[in-house]
Amino acid sequence: MLKRTMVSVLTLVAAMGCSDRLSQMQDACRGTWELASRELVDGRTISPPMIEGVMHWEPIDARKAHVSMTVVREDGGKQMVDHAASTYEISTSAITRKRHALIQRGYRDREGATLSHYVRAKTEKGKASIEGGQITYHHAAKDVAGGTLPGDDGYTEIFGDGVMTATYAGTFKDTWRRIK
Repeated sequence: MLKRTMVSVLTLVAAMGCSDRLSQMQDACRGTWELASRELVDGRTISPPMIEGVMHWEPIDARKAHVSMTVVREDGGKQMVDHAASTYEISTSAITRKRHALIQRGYRDREGATLSHYVRAKTEKGKASIEGGQITYHHAAKDVAGGTLPGDDGYTEIFGDGVMTATYAGTFKDTWRRIK
């Protein structure tokens, strides 16, 4: 009986620790974020009004959140718009993004329709970590068949102290600031 009680207490303590970490992760990400700047691979930096963006992270519960992101940029006199609506599920070591809708109008060259609505959410799994008050989410780059690309660092988001950096390896690095 004592052994069973000890196991129950240890399980409860571990669950509370995990819950605290998930709460810390949600708190670091929650709110409304504004795109402050984008650093391109050639070293140039663009900022508003040449590029503007807003991201909203709204927790559903301890593990899940609705995340929407819109980016508008000027490119050669054209206004390019991208918008994504997703549900994220986090643990202390993993993240799963389920994208429900994606509108791409110039963000990346796309074949086919610029609007993608997924009847079954497009799911992408990645790694999550928390260290020194920073939350890191990382998704490996994928080829068209869904395999991981060797030598490509993929996409990484780092949240900490009201600033989030989002890096698409070999493409750009965005700096976002929490505004609410």
